[in-house]
Amino acid sequence: MRSLILGLFMLLGIVVVPIRITGDCGPLDSFQGYTFINPYIVSLDPKIAGFFLDFDILSTLVPQPAMAQIEGNIDEWWERFCKIPAKVDIGSLIYQADVSDLQDLRSAIASEDVPITYLRPAIAENSFARYLHKHQCTETLDYLIFAKRCEPHVTARKNWDDRAQDRNTMRDLIELGKVDFMETESHYFKIRYAYQIIRLAHYLKDYELTLELYDYLMPKVDNDPSILDYWIDGHRAGAMMSLGQRVEASYIFSRIFEKCPSKRTSAYQSFDIRTDEEWKALNLMCVNDHERAVLHILRANSENSQLIDEMWKVYQYEPQNRQLEYLALRELRRLEKDLLGLDFNDNRQLNKRLFNIPRSIAGERVIELQAFVRRLVEADNTARPAYWKLLEGYLELLAGDEYFAQKTFADLEDETRNDTLLHQLKVWQTVLQILNLQQPVEEAELEASKIQDSDLYRQYPDMADFMRDRFTELYQNGGSAGKAFISQYTLEDLQLNPQMSIIDDLLRIVRKERRNRFEKQMVEKPNGVTIEPELLDLKSSVLLSQNLPEAALETLKEMDSAEWDNLDPQLYAPFVDRLNDCIRCPVPDSLTRYNKGELIQMLLDLDYQARAEQSRNQAAYRYYRMGLAYYNMTYFGPAWQVLDEYRSSNSIKRHVQGRDNEVVPAVGWELGNREFFDCSRARYLFQRARTLADNAELAARATFMEAKCEQNEFFVFGTPGMAQPHTAFDVLIDNFSDTGFFQRAIQECQYLRAYITN
Repeated sequence: MRSLILGLFMLLGIVVVPIRITGDCGPLDSFQGYTFINPYIVSLDPKIAGFFLDFDILSTLVPQPAMAQIEGNIDEWWERFCKIPAKVDIGSLIYQADVSDLQDLRSAIASEDVPITYLRPAIAENSFARYLHKHQCTETLDYLIFAKRCEPHVTARKNWDDRAQDRNTMRDLIELGKVDFMETESHYFKIRYAYQIIRLAHYLKDYELTLELYDYLMPKVDNDPSILDYWIDGHRAGAMMSLGQRVEASYIFSRIFEKCPSKRTSAYQSFDIRTDEEWKALNLMCVNDHERAVLHILRANSENSQLIDEMWKVYQYEPQNRQLEYLALRELRRLEKDLLGLDFNDNRQLNKRLFNIPRSIAGERVIELQAFVRRLVEADNTARPAYWKLLEGYLELLAGDEYFAQKTFADLEDETRNDTLLHQLKVWQTVLQILNLQQPVEEAELEASKIQDSDLYRQYPDMADFMRDRFTELYQNGGSAGKAFISQYTLEDLQLNPQMSIIDDLLRIVRKERRNRFEKQMVEKPNGVTIEPELLDLKSSVLLSQNLPEAALETLKEMDSAEWDNLDPQLYAPFVDRLNDCIRCPVPDSLTRYNKGELIQMLLDLDYQARAEQSRNQAAYRYYRMGLAYYNMTYFGPAWQVLDEYRSSNSIKRHVQGRDNEVVPAVGWELGNREFFDCSRARYLFQRARTLADNAELAARATFMEAKCEQNEFFVFGTPGMAQPHTAFDVLIDNFSDTGFFQRAIQECQYLRAYITN
């Protein structure tokens, strides 16, 4: 049936956009949190639930209002024709066939010489059409033809359709319909003609005529109850509302709201009471307390309603009204978003900024709802006392009264045998268990392992996220930076933005003789091998970036040197010497390549040799080589992978000039990407080479590289408005302009050439 309706909507050109069903672990354009409410605890009735509740499951159970109207119409036709024709064929003939199809079928019925097989296959093979043909149902065809002629005038137009309303034709159809209404014998078709006629008048915005037609036609109809009664009442009430009869119209809309699911949403939207006097008058129109309870249910659904006050009124009028359960569950779900895990939800700032969750009234609202629910539990006069007892326990949990929640849950466990309520009880008891996890962390992890083994844990997708966020809080409070980090992020996140405290804590876990399940999940790969090599590699990079090569090398020596070649996909050539930076240019084959350990050892050897060297030129050359290596390992050099896991050409644009922080935003990486922009070590080494060198060519090279470092530091760390320094360029121009290197630099370096020219 659902596929039929969807097909009809597509063929009729009606676009149905599903209402967003709030999901708690969805994309970042929706609330990010946890939900552990099973909507079936309210004995889910799709005809009611779709209006009151907002759960993912309802998207598959509850049709949209327009779809529900089509379904209800087809169902009624099917029942009126003894449930013989197929529903899909009824829908096809009513909604897909055009006027000519229906007229051809009418002619075939009237003529003995025209068999139905002469009609096009879609009609000839339609079981409803064949039924009408067999039983000579001309009255049915006359009505369907009339309805099809009315259709263009009473359906929503496309945005681009700017044609004027054909008011003369609409009035002609009203008069024709009145004639057909009087001539038809079936009271069922009388009410259908009345619907078409009254609807035409309403679309004409002739509200007086709409009411006149209602008063003229409806007393002449004597049929069994039909959904058409409510559809007609909707147009009648709409006309009354337009004429200022708000109280009378709102009363009718309240009856439609209760009785007609397919028109519930439109009835709610049309309900309009503006003053206390109108509200009192409306209540006087009600014939019993049930109708008065429905009015308060309508008011309770307003976004700005005094929800708890309205629920008290419903309870006073009708304690066993089941829609109270829906109202309470809807507010419970809102409070769950507001309060559950608020202290440790890693998306709490995003939720507040984008969705204003938690609401400012959440604390007050949970207390009010607790008082209401406790009163119902104490009175014990509702349709399902165990339901309210269950809600009492979860409200205590959300309010932070965990001791009382545990006691309420324990009492209910002994009192109810309802499987659905017991299932929900077990889920909320599990949530309470997770909230009650405390230090020491190792004991909490063992307790959590038992929870992970339960079926309930696997049935609720948010359970894993809830536990992970709770443990992150425990780890942070317990000083375990590594566990707190890896609970929320991945090794790749750490590699992009490494932090030594996290690395050291994870290494501590790796080196434990016995790791529990949680710790294994943190530091072991699927094959059982730990992430120790990656952590040591990362730690050595951090130490080297801090100009601690000895410590970096000792860190790498904590693994077998034979593994050094496996740390990175390629070997490095950090001693390439270029005037202009080029990250991806091929490196000459003549240059020696090193793994990270070999490179650090080479840098240490060069440093020792430079300090021990008696020849100033030789010492200068070694300092220059070290400067090349340190420069090429920065963001600006081709060997950047020695110190960095990921480099983006956009990082220099995203970095805020003047900030010392080298972490820049990176798409897909919440914690950002730390780029090694710092050229200070390379600049120092080039300065040493310049001051020691007796060879002017070498000194010129060192000075030029010093100028590049100076320029990079200004573009990254210079404050806005600060004059760009050219100290090294000035030294180069003043002291080395007669060197061959200087002449080459002018030719190849546009920046230097522009500086000299200006």
